[in-house]
Amino acid sequence: MPRKKRRFVRDAKILKDKALYSLSRGLAAFNSHENSGRVTAVLLYFQHAVEMLVKGALIQKGCAVFDKKTHKAEGMKRCLNRAKEHLQSSEGEIGVFRTIDALRDTEQHWYAAVPEEILYLESRALITICCLFRASEKSLHTAEHGPHGNPSKVEVESLSRATSPRF
Repeated sequence: MPRKKRRFVRDAKILKDKALYSLSRGLAAFNSHENSGRVTAVLLYFQHAVEMLVKGALIQKGCAVFDKKTHKAEGMKRCLNRAKEHLQSSEGEIGVFRTIDALRDTEQHWYAAVPEEILYLESRALITICCLFRASEKSLHTAEHGPHGNPSKVEVESLSRATSPRF
């Protein structure tokens, strides 16, 4: 495997691992009994998970996500636009990612409260997209390496508050 290709694979794996860790922490915050700062924590972790997942997938496709002039990572909006173009992400997937980003921004920087129903709906949509992404990634890996390739280390757990949103 060429050196540059190995670096892309390594960088993409690091970002995808960070996405899974943030997703896991977001799920723990969502299911937490401690309500102080719960919504903030959930949205922070989920927004970070989305950003790392998209950037990891873009890097894996060979797209640069760092601006060489400013030496900074590209913003979320630009990465989502590139994801639509290079990753053939659907409008629905991009819409969920943008909504999570907007909710986090609004909740963090404004005096806005995110209702539990909206938080649940967007969280469930994000988990579904991540599960579909992981399943497609596994099927690609199985197609390339056979059914006995390395199994995934992290499985996405479900939201336990599914049946009882607070009002």
